[in-house]
This record gives sequence, C-alpha cells and structure tokens, in this order.
Amino acid sequence: MKVGIRKDSDWLWQGVNSGSFNFEISMTSGESVDFLVYGGYYSGNTPLELTIIKTNSIY
Repeated sequence: MKVGIRKDSDWLWQGVNSGSFNFEISMTSGESVDFLVYGGYYSGNTPLELTIIKTNSIY
C-alpha cells in the first residue's frame, strides 16, 4: 500500500505502508490538498491525524 499527499496536482509527500510528515504550506482559495491511499487495500486501516490552522495573510 502507498500513501501520499498532493496539493492540487503536485506531490508534497509519498510513503510506503505508513509514514509521518510535518510541514507548512500556503494555500489560497480554491486550492486543494488530497490525502491518498493507493496501490493495495488488503485488510488494513489508514488512520490520519492532522491539524489545519488558518492564519491571516501577511500581504
């Protein structure tokens, strides 16, 4: 099983079976972040814990 994170169509992170990540990204209205599990779904689970914080723009 593979796991990954994409922002729009760009890969931000990929791992095999599991993994951890910690990063900050800037987003604008209309952009998306996708958390993916693919390449095999054989009786496993994929827990996900994340924190999303909205900050004020500095511009």
